[in-house]
Amino acid sequence: MDDVAQKNGISKKTLYQYVGNKTELVKAVLQFEFKERGEHFQTLKETDLTAVEKNIEFMKLVVKMMKEHNCATEFDLMKYYPALHKEMTSFKMQNIYNMVVDNILLGKKQGLYRTEIDEKLIAKMHVIMDLSRVDNDFISFNELTSEHAIKEMFSYHLYAICNDKGLKILKEQLKEI
Repeated sequence: MDDVAQKNGISKKTLYQYVGNKTELVKAVLQFEFKERGEHFQTLKETDLTAVEKNIEFMKLVVKMMKEHNCATEFDLMKYYPALHKEMTSFKMQNIYNMVVDNILLGKKQGLYRTEIDEKLIAKMHVIMDLSRVDNDFISFNELTSEHAIKEMFSYHLYAICNDKGLKILKEQLKEI
């Protein structure tokens, strides 16, 4: 708390007028980050793009975020604030789940995705994949969060869910990337 107050040019007493302790400060910072990122995703959701195009734009946002992501922060959260990490992870997973379900339903409605796929199961698979970013011994965090890996995972996902009409849009979009 001393460091935070000093770097912001305020006294510790002033800092404690806004937050009661370190955990509250960390939670406030995380909530700010989630709110800011959520606004980007909401703006994307409200565009007139096709479901395939939204997925590509979503991928670009994820790549950008992963470039800015510091994995040490996540490991510190797990170590020093496990309850807060669990709460934030749960919030993030629910948002990922909802975004994937919404996108698949939109793609089906637009006639771009296969109608027989189970959007809830596919969304759960995305959540599991995201959870495995940190807690696995098979692939490194850096390898899994690289721009190449993210693009491959999104392409793999889209090729699996698109019908012929959706694949046409996907192939055009991938040429532009």
